This record gives sequence, C-alpha cells and structure tokens, in this order.
Amino acid sequence: MLAGVLFFFHREYTFSEAVSYGIICTFLTFSLIFQIAFIIGFPDVSFIFEVLLSGAALIVVWKLSRYFPKIFKILKFVSVRHPIAFPVLLLVFMCLAFQAVSMSGVGDYQFLDQLKQFEKEGTFFITSNSAMALVPVNAKILSHFFLRFGASDAAGFLGFFAYLSIGFSTYALSRRYAWPPTAFTVTLITLSLPRFVFLATSPGDELIPAASALFCILAIYRLLELPEIQDLILLILGILFEISGSLLCLALPLILAALSCILFIRRHGKTTGIALMLNNRKVFCIGMLPAVVFSQIWLFLYNIWTSGGWLGQGQSYFPLNVNVLVGALANMIRYLFESIHLTLPVDQLLQRLFGFSIQSTLQNIYSFIFIPLFGSKGAAAPFVITWIPDGIFSWFGPFGFLMVIPAIIWAMIRGHRRMKAIAVAFLGYFYIVSLVAAWMPGNARFFTPIFACGGFCVSYLLPPWRFTRTGKYLFQIISILLLIYACLFNMDKPMIKIFGCFFCT
Repeated sequence: MLAGVLFFFHREYTFSEAVSYGIICTFLTFSLIFQIAFIIGFPDVSFIFEVLLSGAALIVVWKLSRYFPKIFKILKFVSVRHPIAFPVLLLVFMCLAFQAVSMSGVGDYQFLDQLKQFEKEGTFFITSNSAMALVPVNAKILSHFFLRFGASDAAGFLGFFAYLSIGFSTYALSRRYAWPPTAFTVTLITLSLPRFVFLATSPGDELIPAASALFCILAIYRLLELPEIQDLILLILGILFEISGSLLCLALPLILAALSCILFIRRHGKTTGIALMLNNRKVFCIGMLPAVVFSQIWLFLYNIWTSGGWLGQGQSYFPLNVNVLVGALANMIRYLFESIHLTLPVDQLLQRLFGFSIQSTLQNIYSFIFIPLFGSKGAAAPFVITWIPDGIFSWFGPFGFLMVIPAIIWAMIRGHRRMKAIAVAFLGYFYIVSLVAAWMPGNARFFTPIFACGGFCVSYLLPPWRFTRTGKYLFQIISILLLIYACLFNMDKPMIKIFGCFFCT
C-alpha cells in the first residue's frame, strides 16, 4: 500500500490522490490474486504472488524514499494550519486502528462463514451444495487475507483503510472547489458521519464499495482534466470492482459507467477516448485482463449452472418492494425521515432539558400523516425510527441530513454540468433503491455510497464568502465531537459506551 502511494505521488498525483489510489489499487490487486487462486482451486498459490509483490513493493519504497521528506512536510503544514483538529483526527485514526483488530464493526459475517468453507474446500465451486451459490466476491474476498491465518478479528483493518480512502478522496475532490482550510473541514465533516466511523472497524464489505465508488469519481475528474491511460484503466476496473453484494450489485456500476461516458464525451468527445485506447493498445489490453475476473461473469454463470439464477436462489438478502411506484414513494419518505439522524445523545439531552424528543416527534409525524396514506406499502416491517449507535441501524448523523443531502440537491440545481450529472446520478440510485428494495431496519447500508460520494459536494455549498473562519472552527468542533461519540460507542466495553453517552450529553 505504501509502495502504491509513493508510486502515484512520484507520478505527480497530489498526496491525497496518491493515498486514495494506493489504497484502492491494493484492494484491487489482492482481490484479483485471491479470486484467481480460488477459481483455479489452489488458494495457496496466492502466497507466490504476494511474495513477488512484496519484493517489488520494497524496491519501489526504497527507490522512491526521497519523497518521504516532502510527504512529512505536507503533513506538518496541515498540522500547523489545524493545530486542534489534526491531532484529534490522528488520535481517532489510532483509536479506530486499535478497534479494527477486534473487528467490532458490522459486516457480512454469513459470508465470512462461507469463505471459511471455501478455504477448507480450496475452491468456490462446491457443486454438491447449491446453498453455496455465490454473491459477487470482489470486495468480500479480501477478508481471506486474515482468515487464512485464523486472524478473523484483524479483518477490521479492511474497513479502516477504506475509511481512510474516503477521507483522502473527499479532500482531493473538495480541493477542486475550495481552498485547503475549507477542503479539510469538508473532509472532517465526511469522516465524522457516524455510520462511516462504525464501519471503519468492519470487514469492509459495505465501506470498500463506497470507497471505490468515490475513487471512481476521482478518476473521472482526473480523466476530464487530463486524459491518461492509467486513469482510464483504473476507472474501468474500479467500476467493475463495484459489483459487490446482493441483488442491487449492478445498479451502482451501471450508473457510474453511464456517468463516466457522458462526462467524458461532453468534455473530450468520442474520438479522444478511442484514440487514447488505440495509442496505448498494449497497455490497455493488458490492463483490461483483470476485468474478466472483476466483471463476475464467471460467478454469474456458475450460479446459473448450479441454482438456476444469476445470483443464486435466496441470495438477494433483502425483501423486494412489490408495490412498485407507490411503494417507492413511500420508501423515499421513510428514508428521508430516517436521514434526520441527530444522534441519540442529542435526543437524550433535549429530553432532559425540555422534555422533548425529536425522534419521537418524527415518528409521530410519520404515523399521523403517512401511515393513513401508504400503510405498509413498500415495507417489509413496521416503520420505526431508531437512533441506535451501531453499524447496523445507524444513519449518517446531523451533517448527513443538514449538509450532505442539501449539498447534493444544491449541486443538481446550481452546480455546473459535471457536478449536476453526478448529483442526478446518485439521486437516480436513491430512486432505484427505493423502487427495488422493501424498507427494512438497516437499509441504510444501501445509502453508504451516496453519502461517501456526496461528501465533497459540501465544498461547493460553502464558498469562501459565506464560510468564515468562525464557521470553519464551529464545523470542526462539531465534527470532532461526533468522531469522539462514534468512536466511544464503537468500543466493545459496556462501561466505555456508558461513559461515551455521558460525555456527549
């Protein structure tokens, strides 16, 4: 991973871009190696490639070690400009890294059990058991790195590095619309979204696709600014890597593919992309070889052969919305109510001071107005608003509702064509989720890519003439409190959670 960061930094990427690219490219590399090893039926063969890659990485780090002083200078500059927020952010990172060892975040533990079975058999293709029909394994297979050593708890590092990638990608994109202090503040706002903090110690099956989606947005911007073959290859592989999860696994990749084509053709025309591929045909053809694996076509064909369905029987992992348009409208309203997530400590504080609960008020408003209109249409369970601080049911905190959602809407209305297209794309994804999936507690997992990719839009919402130094400090202080709150509640020890609730109220 460090070698990847130095390599892209050497290629004149900004430091934030280099870190984002380095993390995601490491995910891509290990996912490719592990999938090939299981496909051919020899998981241990991955060790050979890992040893070779480790040797190459050490050589790259040694040859590019001259860039370390420049990186330290960048970090020192940021620490001087943000003497309070930067040390707190480093402390949070260390705390999350420590928690990642215990993998206290939410994850697809059912798949981890399946992966152990695959490791025992040495292959994905266990035809004697049709119940083992596969869901796309692009991101999920990365847990094999730790499971093969019996260190399943350490798989939380995957979510941690995905969390870091979201932070650096957000800063890199925010810098295109704001000065460094504002971009840093926007990054802090994004990283303080409670669900991201909870997922930062998980196996990463939810956060890695979100991080790679934001990586694709960053690659799109770089391609629009200066078409380069490596960005084009990584964009395509990143989009295919997005094929991960359940029945909606193709929705986001198709949206990102359409968005990339539209923006690139608008900016450079059709001939530029074709010329870029033809002029670098050898590099492009070699770079596209992993696309055969990341596309998961082999997996879909295997599922059709063994279970009759492209995703396998019973592998959607969520009930479907059978009420179509009416159910979709009802679900949109439910998700908007859920997104007003001001956190449990704030609600408890208001109850103590004024005897007023925002959570209960929202629930009563929904019950009074919308239950008579929609009833249970579009839902697979009674709609209940919960502000439980954990990775399963948690939403994205006050900044998610008050900053990220308005920023996406503002970008769609007043942004330039590039940002409008991105906003429309993710609003389209929001509609698809509302249309296809029936509402269930925990459906916030479908919206993690929206809030990850929409975080940088806040920089467009906060231009310098409206965002004063006092405003920056205020947002940073609130973000720090949210980070502390989420970190404390993410710990396993009950007394620490009780202390966290007391501290935040």
